[in-house]
Amino acid sequence: MLFGQLCNEVVNAILKEYFQIARPSVNLGTGYGMPSSHAQFVWYFATFGILYLMNHIKLKESAWKIITYLIIVFMAVMVCLSRIYLGYHTSGQVMIGSLVGLVFGWIWYLATEAARRRGLISWLLDTSTARWLLLRDMRDIDNVLEWEYENWIQYQQNFSNKKKS
Repeated sequence: MLFGQLCNEVVNAILKEYFQIARPSVNLGTGYGMPSSHAQFVWYFATFGILYLMNHIKLKESAWKIITYLIIVFMAVMVCLSRIYLGYHTSGQVMIGSLVGLVFGWIWYLATEAARRRGLISWLLDTSTARWLLLRDMRDIDNVLEWEYENWIQYQQNFSNKKKS
């Protein structure tokens, strides 16, 4: 997801140079305004995050997924509205940024799933650089938060047992 976000930023920079459309106010921000990088970023995040949550995270209560989807979309909408309200972008710049982010998030999600099926993710994570960076793929863990908590409890019990002996 992080590497996809970095690629998304490169796409934004290329599009800004291609369109060369100014911001609505020259006093706010530097560089071109089309497409809005904030809108593109947040909709990439929202799209990838929702697809990942929908397909790979299992929660005991399905209502939590719906609440999470709503929070993610609310956050994305608020970021977009703030860019218009603060005068950094026009509504058109925000709409195009949102659309690019949404499409890129969807494409990146599909690409990472295809790479995983072909073993590319496993191969990349087995490199010395990935090991040095402590990178890992936790997609097969149904609920990472619960898994981390259970491991923490186990660690606490082991630590407590070592202190007693």
